[in-house]
Amino acid sequence: MPFQVSCLPLGIEEFSNNPFEVYPNPVNNILFINNIQGYNIQKIKIVDSNGRILLEKKGDVSEINMQNFQNEYIY
Repeated sequence: MPFQVSCLPLGIEEFSNNPFEVYPNPVNNILFINNIQGYNIQKIKIVDSNGRILLEKKGDVSEINMQNFQNEYIY
């Protein structure tokens, strides 16, 4: 079963255009992250709908294997 993905810059109103492409949505196996504007990514967190951190990766990540996660909504 696929995952539903949400990519929002939380609490920052000046982002009118999303600086990242996150696809596919829904995710079956691999989540791809395209850093369109070349920001210095320090950390990416995958969080479930209960706020639990499922995965935390440091550095510039362009893809994440999602096969090991249970079928649920992640953010």
